[in-house]
Amino acid sequence: MRVSLVIPLFCLLFILPACLTVETVVTRIVFDESKGLYRINIIYDNISSAENLEKDVQADLEYLINQAEDESYLLERTEQGFYIKNRRLYIQNNKIMAEEVMITRSLSSLDNEFNLTRDSTYWIMALEEKDNDFDVIESNGETVNLNGKSYIRWPYDTDEIFWKSRIRQLPDYFDRNRSRMVGKLKAYLDKVKDKEQN
Repeated sequence: MRVSLVIPLFCLLFILPACLTVETVVTRIVFDESKGLYRINIIYDNISSAENLEKDVQADLEYLINQAEDESYLLERTEQGFYIKNRRLYIQNNKIMAEEVMITRSLSSLDNEFNLTRDSTYWIMALEEKDNDFDVIESNGETVNLNGKSYIRWPYDTDEIFWKSRIRQLPDYFDRNRSRMVGKLKAYLDKVKDKEQN
């Protein structure tokens, strides 16, 4: 069963502008109860621009790079209860990818970020069925309907939860711009690598 997910915009570091889009997002949360930590890994798979004009595609790529390197973001996430251990922008299988790894001790931060709460028997994530662009296409939880609303739930004592969401429809210029952006990002990353080695 496909159910829809509203992905929090402040969570999506790499796709804030309306013209940058991601095809799929995989979120994994590992619970380390012995240390009281929640380890979160988010992978953004296949990022591209929906713009038509070359100058706008370039502007989207520059924004993407700036967001991946912006230090003020790290402070903002700390204020929201998350410590960023790693974030990176890279190319894999001719697609632009991004990854963010963070930890928190705060249940309220998980709730604010993912609509994820816990009761005495389950971890529960509320889903939305309208007014959004993403569907949950895979998870290791159980999809249930309660009082007319959809949820994914996991047993209370589970060690790890994950879900994968996909955009319902890719914008018109997404595929065409992907190869443009991959080429330009590769040139940028090669330049950074050369600079670090010298």
